[in-house]
Amino acid sequence: MTSYENPNKAFTLIEMMIVVAIIGIVATMSMVTYKRNIANAQVSEAMTLLGAARSSIDDKVAQDGTFPTDAELDNLAVRQIGEFVSDITSDETSNTLYATFGPNTSSLISGKELHFKRDSSSGEWFCKITISTIADSVLPKVCD
Repeated sequence: MTSYENPNKAFTLIEMMIVVAIIGIVATMSMVTYKRNIANAQVSEAMTLLGAARSSIDDKVAQDGTFPTDAELDNLAVRQIGEFVSDITSDETSNTLYATFGPNTSSLISGKELHFKRDSSSGEWFCKITISTIADSVLPKVCD
């Protein structure tokens, strides 16, 4: 009698444990990718809010030649809070905008900041990231 004719033949415990281990590894890798994708989506909200703020600031700089203070940012009708962004602030001394992520965000970005600095001579905006801020895996392409 050959083995394929034996109706009592089944998977061994070792074979089943290997399958479970492989499923666990694949699930773990999927969760890491999923978390990174969630953080990327949340960072895109900050990019949208900062984009609108940058346009308003460019208009203000064109009109009176000065970068707005944090208080003046309120007067520019700039939306400063989103679902994932807890605040957008302005620092006129360094010509920088800061988007701070709130507590209801991914653990990869919660409480961290995305910075955009305006070059006063050229008017260009640069994504300014310090080591203590957002991980490279979730940074927008403009911050590369």
